[in-house]
Amino acid sequence: VRHLGWDGLVMPLDKLFSEVLDALRKLNTPVRQVYTSEERPRALHTEAHHVSSSMGDGIMAAEVWIAKTSGEQYGICVKRASGDTFQFHAFYRLLREALAKTTGWSGSDYQSSVVPGVLPILWRRSRREGAV
Repeated sequence: VRHLGWDGLVMPLDKLFSEVLDALRKLNTPVRQVYTSEERPRALHTEAHHVSSSMGDGIMAAEVWIAKTSGEQYGICVKRASGDTFQFHAFYRLLREALAKTTGWSGSDYQSSVVPGVLPILWRRSRREGAV
């Protein structure tokens, strides 16, 4: 499974996406494309880039989007679109730190009702469609 993220976020969609874009700017992550679709009302692709020298020489590109998960709750979905898995995990950890105020991450645990991990709504969709 290549989807990671956070579920249970309660804030307006545009504000949440703005938080994600601000976090990526702080990380100097090159964003290639911002788009919308019915399933992904706010989404982006990063350019392929190197994230961490401690994780080798590879590069990766990610897709990040906001999904409505239930009621007025949203999830932030993070997927490796291409490239090195180790670089992707370094990217995810940096994004987790940059979004700490939004997700409740304290540096070692979550201090809010936000649920980290694989978003169940995505897991059900990808299994139905035959993808993993």
